[in-house]
Amino acid sequence: IGILARGIAELERNPMPSQFAGIGRLLMEHIAAEMSYPLKGIFSNLWLFKPLVTYIFNSKPSTNALVTTTTAVTIVNGGNKRNVLPNTAMVHLNFRISPLDSVAKVVDHVKSIFLAVDPRFQFTIIDSLEPAPVSDPYSPTFEQFSSVIRTALPGVLVTPGIMVGNTDTRHFWGLSDNIYRFAPNILTQELVDTLHNVNERISKENMVNVINFYHQLILQFASPQGK
Repeated sequence: IGILARGIAELERNPMPSQFAGIGRLLMEHIAAEMSYPLKGIFSNLWLFKPLVTYIFNSKPSTNALVTTTTAVTIVNGGNKRNVLPNTAMVHLNFRISPLDSVAKVVDHVKSIFLAVDPRFQFTIIDSLEPAPVSDPYSPTFEQFSSVIRTALPGVLVTPGIMVGNTDTRHFWGLSDNIYRFAPNILTQELVDTLHNVNERISKENMVNVINFYHQLILQFASPQGK
């Protein structure tokens, strides 16, 4: 158990490398144009402030998944009697893999960390899924979808980004190159804190937003003229 604990501690001290590239960087560039100074200057010059921005994003669970593959220790087992040393100890690890990483990269990273602690560690992949394909943020479909968002939610900045949770869209990867995950909810910190938690809920205002958004979506995409 002690050896396993050292491996877990080393993994948490050495997460997957942060990467400000791809959709994550594009998100920052879109947001920067709407920011006020000094934040606008920082996010508009990531070539200079990238280490600072990366540190800030990594320090918060709500933004960490935007710049790196996240790691979570979910189950630890070892031993079944107070006065008997266990023959084995086991840990389950869960990862949300960045679009810039892969299952193989994550496995190699985990093995390098644990085997450096003790060469007797063994590894089993229980379930895995490669990161979702990145849909084109410049396609006509994205522009049309953006128009729906602006109509339903006036004043909202529309920008490509990363959906940090897994979704059922994996069943449609082979059907379309244009898969955009979007929830028409304006989330306050209070509502964010209820996600997958006690009293998870949607506000009355957001219920109206959802209805209005899907109404506009159907109008936009259900006819050849988009009207």
